[in-house]
Amino acid sequence: MKLKTEIAFSMLTALFLLAGCGSSKGSDNSTQIGPKGDAPLQTGQSVISELLQALSQPTDTATDVSEQKDIFHLVDGDILQLTVTKEMLNIKNSIVSFSWMDMDGSLLSQTGMLEQVMHYNPVLDVDHDGVCKYIKKVIVMDMMGHMFTKSYTVFVHQRPFKGGQALLGPLAQAHYSVTKLRDQKVIDEGTTTQGDGQDVRTAGVIPVPAKVLNSLDQGYYLVTVSGGEDIDKNDDQVWDDTPAQVKGVLHAIVTKDALQSGDYKVNILTQAIYAYLKSKQNLSQLSDDALAKQLNQYAQQLISADINGDGLKDYHDIVQWNPVIDREKLSTDYDKNIVPYINKLFY
Repeated sequence: MKLKTEIAFSMLTALFLLAGCGSSKGSDNSTQIGPKGDAPLQTGQSVISELLQALSQPTDTATDVSEQKDIFHLVDGDILQLTVTKEMLNIKNSIVSFSWMDMDGSLLSQTGMLEQVMHYNPVLDVDHDGVCKYIKKVIVMDMMGHMFTKSYTVFVHQRPFKGGQALLGPLAQAHYSVTKLRDQKVIDEGTTTQGDGQDVRTAGVIPVPAKVLNSLDQGYYLVTVSGGEDIDKNDDQVWDDTPAQVKGVLHAIVTKDALQSGDYKVNILTQAIYAYLKSKQNLSQLSDDALAKQLNQYAQQLISADINGDGLKDYHDIVQWNPVIDREKLSTDYDKNIVPYINKLFY
């Protein structure tokens, strides 16, 4: 164990020194990120942040309109299609209307046939993937007095992208780019999410649009993140009153599958392995098989236990590693041997 710890520490030392990750400029295009010239890093609210902020402010304009349809088979044999139309005005107020249509021609009139019995202001549930939703219970009745209950999940907003996360603590408003690993062709770039100011999991999300993800070819990609602010520097999962400004650059080599699932982190370990590989290899000349072998080899030096639950110790664990819950699964002491590098190079 002592030898393994020494190897991991030595590799980390070499990684960070060779990476030059305290600067946003490198010796070639692969380490230069952000807008060209002296322009500041891109800023602006993310899709999720814009939505949540809009919902929290009163407005006369609906921020979202959605429509859901469902079929009711009534006791007397009639078939109705119920349409739920929702206009979300803010986080506490919405207009939810219901209409229905005779599907089989058996009803002569809709007047008085169905009526809405329950209508609640919704309580929003924002899950860790940034999907806002609430449950709506509707009771309708037919002309015979039969009552029918239906629960709807009404989506206020379902993000049009999937994303990994930029992570020292979550890095909000950082510039990101996604490129092909070997030819450095830019696939997408933008700004990580600001988050909702409460749940740290909503910050630092890399919002690659679905249309981009769906067009990806097989192979490896490079996700690069620079600047921004760390909203949870001490990893206590509480939003810091004063976020720390970040000056460094993080990289992660990821597969097409990881990008499409959004199941990855751009973290200090992905940066370490990328920097080390880049210092030793010409990445453009490595085959996918050779690259995978080396990624797994270096991963096994850095971690002491399986992280993603598949029973293996490999690079898949590196892109899942989270300092909040996984720091004890490293082959070296995180607070003693890694945090000093983070403090020196990123803040």
